[in-house]
Amino acid sequence: MSQSERSLIVDIDGTLCPIKASGDTYESLVPYSDIIESLREYQAEGFRIVLYTARNMRTHDGNLGLINKFTAPVLLKWLDHWQVPYDEILFGKPWPGSDGFYLDDRSVRPGEFLTHDHQGLLDIIERDRQQAKALREGQGEDLNIVITMAGLGSRFKKAGYTVEKYEIEVHEKTLFEWSLKSLEGFMSPRSRVIFVTLQATESGPFIERMCSHLGIKKWRIVELPSLTDGQATSAMAAEPHWNPDAPLLVYNIDTFVQPEALVPASIPAGADGWIPCFRADGDHWSFVDVGEDGRATDVAEKRRISENATIGLYWFKSAMLYAQYYGTHFAAPDGEEAGEKYIAPMYRSMIADGLGIYISDVPTSSVHCLGTPDEVDQFKHSKIS
Repeated sequence: MSQSERSLIVDIDGTLCPIKASGDTYESLVPYSDIIESLREYQAEGFRIVLYTARNMRTHDGNLGLINKFTAPVLLKWLDHWQVPYDEILFGKPWPGSDGFYLDDRSVRPGEFLTHDHQGLLDIIERDRQQAKALREGQGEDLNIVITMAGLGSRFKKAGYTVEKYEIEVHEKTLFEWSLKSLEGFMSPRSRVIFVTLQATESGPFIERMCSHLGIKKWRIVELPSLTDGQATSAMAAEPHWNPDAPLLVYNIDTFVQPEALVPASIPAGADGWIPCFRADGDHWSFVDVGEDGRATDVAEKRRISENATIGLYWFKSAMLYAQYYGTHFAAPDGEEAGEKYIAPMYRSMIADGLGIYISDVPTSSVHCLGTPDEVDQFKHSKIS
């Protein structure tokens, strides 16, 4: 293999094109046009494109002679037919099996490749290295993560679902798992995850099972006897279990954000609050307006004051700060919105006191809303890398 400081080593099956299904032929596979176009752009910028494939390694039991004789001619003809850009092709990549995977400190996933430029991909690689280093050293941020899941899920029951919303399975994962997958970049051995649930749903055994499956070491369950007057109050129920001096992140089980688009490095140094946002139609979101310096100037619930719709994740510099502004904001006559205590408007009181609240832009393609039966149906038909 020729050496180059600017090479892209690209897998073929599952990355460049779909994995061949039973009854299909390799000749009939159609490559992913978005990947092909991106490779052309990188090649035009001087990158060397190297295709590295495990095709038929299992079929021929790793015999490269048979692969060169039977696999190579078909693949080379296919590459020429679709005008796939490449400078070199290597056969004999080991096949990890359907339950295995590749471990590499300079790898990126197809979804990351399509949604980030070159520098963005290098940043992802560096963040992953730093996170791995912190885990090896027993570090990681001391962080309170509160997952509010204390609703009745009545819309799903009316739609015919017989399990709780968070237990609904899509793409071989429950909505609970998809939600927590969003937070991969924030999880560390020092993170404490507090689940706020409704007692009537009897979700304890399910959560315990999921935490074991997902490798979450420090977790607690808070069961509420009845519905609260809003997410802000539900989150406050976790107070006995959080570290008041550590940052607080509040999230729900209504959204999956591709984890590479949601990382701690996006939080500006010195921020008192952070609200990741995306572009979305409609007025049923919380919205954040920002000034030229990037600081939030206003936050509104279900009032479109800007194009910055929140994804439903709210970060505070400390849990103590959250508790303080929960008290002061909702003590004001206009603290509640339509009789509910929402988290997003709490930042308005923080802004009024001169605290620094910031947003970050999350690509719309990375956000998958799961709050209604229609949104879940749409997610079922989406392509998830």
